[in-house]
Amino acid sequence: MLYNFIELPDETILSHSEVLNRNGIERVKVYIETPDEKKLF
Repeated sequence: MLYNFIELPDETILSHSEVLNRNGIERVKVYIETPDEKKLF
């Protein structure tokens, strides 16, 4: 599952995953999406 974190003035969206725990190490995946005139994301 992804959670929106912030939207920047240029409409770039930063999102992050749930906390992933592997072998006692916690991690999250961070996604950056920028608008595209053709695809709209």
